[in-house]
Amino acid sequence: MRVLKDDLRLERLAGSGRAAPLAEGAVMLPGNERNVRILYQTAEMEVLSTETQTGRVSADVAVNFTVLYLDSGGAPRAIEAQSTQSVSIEVEQATARMRARVWGWVEEVRAEESGGRLSLGAELNVRACVLEEAQRSVVSDVEEAGPLARQELPIRVTNQAAEGRQRSLLSESYPSDRENARILFAHACTTVTAAQAAERAVNVTGEVKLLLVGTDAQTPYFTLQKTVPFAVTVEADGSRFGMQALASAHVQELTAEYRGSEDGELLQVEFILQAEVSAYRESEYTVLTDLYSTRGDGLEVKDETLDFLCGARDYREVQELALPLSFPEGSAPMHSVYGVLARPAAVELERDGGQLVAGGLVSVTLFYDGGEGLASATQLLPFQLSFPPVELDCDLCLQVCSAQALASGPESADVQLGFQLAGPAWELCSLEAVTEVEESGETEAPPAGVTLYYPAGGESLWQVGKRFHIAPEDVQRLNGGSDGPVLIYRRQCEW
Repeated sequence: MRVLKDDLRLERLAGSGRAAPLAEGAVMLPGNERNVRILYQTAEMEVLSTETQTGRVSADVAVNFTVLYLDSGGAPRAIEAQSTQSVSIEVEQATARMRARVWGWVEEVRAEESGGRLSLGAELNVRACVLEEAQRSVVSDVEEAGPLARQELPIRVTNQAAEGRQRSLLSESYPSDRENARILFAHACTTVTAAQAAERAVNVTGEVKLLLVGTDAQTPYFTLQKTVPFAVTVEADGSRFGMQALASAHVQELTAEYRGSEDGELLQVEFILQAEVSAYRESEYTVLTDLYSTRGDGLEVKDETLDFLCGARDYREVQELALPLSFPEGSAPMHSVYGVLARPAAVELERDGGQLVAGGLVSVTLFYDGGEGLASATQLLPFQLSFPPVELDCDLCLQVCSAQALASGPESADVQLGFQLAGPAWELCSLEAVTEVEESGETEAPPAGVTLYYPAGGESLWQVGKRFHIAPEDVQRLNGGSDGPVLIYRRQCEW
């Protein structure tokens, strides 16, 4: 008997973990101004670097705070601050050689002013998963062993072949007829629409949805929504045409301001787009999952469970949700709506049957005319959304990419939110593969003749054939697919 083997190079999910650190920062208000009224505070988390260590994944993250407030004269202002820190996420299975993915988001945000100084804080939800490369030797064929019944399965194995990162400066101009306008706050929601592997590079296309909050001579508050398309080429040594590619993109250093020009007033938007790409090589194999001798030769078959990545794709799904918002007690009554800002404040992703369920809290802040100037009302609202499933929740983030509000009363409004769940997604596969086949020296051929066998509940045709050392197709042929007792027939001699 001759046993042939294949060496499979697999990549699999080895483990995952999460951490909930607190990020803190502080910033002095311009002119050491005091007793300001805070309208809105938000923060975004950015992963700067990652390192896999024994039992943990370490990451350096930056948290970018933005606070909108009314100064002592009642004019709206905005101020930004950044806090950087190191985060340690416990992942018991992690080793230094594994590849790590770190992602996350900001949950609760606070901002308090005292003596002209803003104290800032944010609760972070940081997650990590580690991917392990392993080589497994499996049986591909058995020769010179007499007649065998074989159970084979074709598989597709996915391995990362290349990765790359690139920062690109993008800008866009828009004509404007606003007077004395200035931008207070800018938020970006990035969508990757396609990632295509090329020779030593990955081509990435998508769009950046911008939400701009400003003030001008006519109104103390206005919002603008703009979309900036992009197409960048990211170098990735090892990438080849035909490979599967994944990409993620994030906006950094976003600025928006009004500038005069020969053609009139322009709104100038500028930002850094950081794109990260991976290219994946797909290999196809046929592996044995079980075998036995149909003449009763004793074989000792050993198998092993293989867990591996068998597919990669960019995941992007958008859902809209209408929510009612009621003002907190003590809020000024609303005369008219100026705009609304929203962000997820607590998110949990769970697989529920055939769906991926995102649920938690979303922080919604409504800006409105309170009769004596600009006012705001903030509420935490529960939400639940169902998305198409993914095999592995690794690097998926939920963002609010659009928000609109319509007054439904002096102290309430109907809010329409657009949620986007996006990020790289991997497909996981698992199977039992034969890793060793040896002759035991025993024979188990049943006596010749006719046997009437009653299969146990759930016993398959393969299991029946293996019990009596008859090829499954012969059992099928003799019984015609009957659900009743199985007729086993063996000749007394070979013809």
